[in-house]
This record gives sequence, C-alpha cells and structure tokens, in this order.
Amino acid sequence: MVLITSKRRVGLRPITGRFGFFLRRVLICSSVIFLIAFGGCSNNESGSSGPSIVDFTPTYGLADTTVTITGNNFSTTPADNIVQFNGTTAIVTFSTPTQIVTAVPQGATSGPITVTVGGQTAASATPFFVSSTAGITWTLQASGITQNLLGVDFGAGQYVAVGDLGRLITSPDAVDWIFRDSKINQDLYNVVSGAVGYVAVGDGARIITSPDAVDWTFRDSGITQNLYDAVYGAGQYIAVGYGGTVITSPDAFVWTFRGDSQTIENLNSVALNAGQYVAVGNGGTVITSPDAVTWRFNDSGIIENLYGVAFGAGRYVAVGDGGTVITSPDAVDWTLRYADTTQNLYDVIYENNLFIAVGNNGTILSSPDGVAWTKNASGVTDWLRRIAYDGGQFVIVGENGTVLSSD
Repeated sequence: MVLITSKRRVGLRPITGRFGFFLRRVLICSSVIFLIAFGGCSNNESGSSGPSIVDFTPTYGLADTTVTITGNNFSTTPADNIVQFNGTTAIVTFSTPTQIVTAVPQGATSGPITVTVGGQTAASATPFFVSSTAGITWTLQASGITQNLLGVDFGAGQYVAVGDLGRLITSPDAVDWIFRDSKINQDLYNVVSGAVGYVAVGDGARIITSPDAVDWTFRDSGITQNLYDAVYGAGQYIAVGYGGTVITSPDAFVWTFRGDSQTIENLNSVALNAGQYVAVGNGGTVITSPDAVTWRFNDSGIIENLYGVAFGAGRYVAVGDGGTVITSPDAVDWTLRYADTTQNLYDVIYENNLFIAVGNNGTILSSPDGVAWTKNASGVTDWLRRIAYDGGQFVIVGENGTVLSSD
C-alpha cells in the first residue's frame, strides 16, 4: 500500500462514519507492518545482530596458549573484535564472521571469555581455565632404584613412594630420594598419609605404618587378601582390595573387616568427598558408602576394569582399561567420556583446578572438567601408576623406578 500526502487541498470531503473509522484502522495497521518489515522500530541502525560464542578450544591452558573461538557475527577485521579472558584483553590474530583465533594473555585468570563487536558483547557459557605449568610439563627425576614404584603420597613435608618387594623411598622435594627399610619384601601398592603418619598397603594384606616415613612397623590387618589402595578421612583409614575387601581403622593399628561391600570384584581405588566414600574396581564396579560400613552397588554402565577415582569440579571421575573415563555428579549415574587414548589408565587426581590421569606407555592426560581431555608429553614410555600433589607440585611414579615431577 502506498500513501501519498500533499499540502495542497484537493477538495475532498473527510470520510466519516463507520467506513471512515475502518479505513483509518487499516491505514494505521499498514503503517505498523511497514515499520516492522523495514526495521523502522529497531534501535540498531545497521540492523545487524551482536556476536555470540558457540564454543572455544582448548578449554584450558597456559598464558600464550592459542585459543580458537567459534560463534557468529564476529568482525572480519581482527582488531574490531575485543576478546577478553576474565577481563584481561587478548590480541586477535585472525578472524572471520564465525571464528576468532587469539592467545591467552599474560596475567589472565580463569573465567569466561567475552567477545565485543560494535559495542555488543557475548560471553562464553563455560569458563576458560588458565593453568600453570604444574601438570602440563614434566621433568624426569632420579629415584635411585630400578624396581617398579606402584604408589605415592605427600604429607608432613615429604613424599613417600612404595613399590615391588617392599621398596620404599622418601623425598622432601621429589628430586633427592632416600631409600628406607620397609621391613617387608611383599609388593606395596599404595601409601597414604593421615592422623598417625603414613600407612602403606600391599600383597597378602600387608600393612605397615610410620610416624615419620623412616621407621616402619608391621600391623596385623586381620585378613589375608591383597590390599590395593587406602584413603584417610572423616577420622578413619579405609583400605580396599581383592574380592571386594574393605577394612577400616581409626588409628591404623587395629583394623575391622567390613564384610558386605556388595561386590566380589577386586576394588582398586577408593576416594572420599563430602562424607561419601567411593570405591571402584574390576568389571566397572562402583560402590558408595556414607561411613565405609554400609555399601551400595551402583551401575557404572561399563564392564572395563577401573583403577582410579577422584572428585573435583563438581563431579567424580573414574579411569581404567583401554583409556576408559567415566564421570558422575553423585557416583550413582555415570557418563562415558572420550579421552583420545587406548592406553590403560591407572590413577587420576584433581588438584590445582586440574584432573590428571596416568597410565601405560608414559600416558599423561589432563582436563579442567573431566570431560575434555588433552594429552601431555611425559618424555617416558614406562607405565605410570600413581600421582600425588604437595600444593604446588605434582609427582608421578611408575615402572622401573620412574619419578616425574611438574610444577
């Protein structure tokens, strides 16, 4: 409809009555439709939409790490895209309407990524995690032994590593290691620090304790099954092992067998978070307990053996055979994740805002959320068995006396 107006009077009489009212309504509605159709009511004179962020990769990294942002309505002129990492401005090196290439700026901290174009800003739905070199770059250390190391922990200012035939070494910094006499010759699978000092567990239900990691004492566990892992928390030690074995102790001296773990599968790892114990094992076994006495079996949805479990970033992560990674917010409902490896994974830890998993052939994987994983070079091909953290440094132990550190 075209409406022509003129200041010249043409002598037409005004249209009145019901028909006139109807005609005025038609003209008003037509004008509204015209304005909407041709953008006359928009506050954006160009009519263009603001930017949006769909995804970015990687999801974490060091300063200067290259990051690719995908989305819509970016400027093709790099300098016209203002990209910030939690408020710190980055330099854009390449851009198209759907992609921006930038780098993590020095001094950036973990938080959302924002893109501003033409005064309009879009923010990422999830944060980018700015990491330190801890957990990313690794250094091989000399342990002084050639036997396989199967477990490690940090407590009271020093690392303690245990392994084949009762081998036991300690270090304040993971660089200079000292051989200690464990007084046994059975394999020790892991060690944990707690209220009374250090507790190591191993073959034939062997348990040894020490207040200082120097002088060790054999303790009677009251059972004969191999023990593969232990944890301390909520005022007690918990050890798990062969055939669904669970034992507990308030002092690491006197142990109680907990007979009904709801499984006969080997339990390879146990963790504690917010009053809930979670143990994982062969055949995809996952069991949970509020007190380490009454246990519940949970369906993990897989049949692969699980060797390690940890909690962080709001979820449990369990790892195992063939690169298996599963996650759960509650240890009840589990989701299978893709870790881009077929190597067996033997342990996982969450520290410094980062999950780190270790395994066969020098495999080290890292992830800020347990979902998206990145391979990190270890520089070795030995099997890596356990990992610990001292508040600033990660330490991995493994086959042939291997010790790796990262800070």
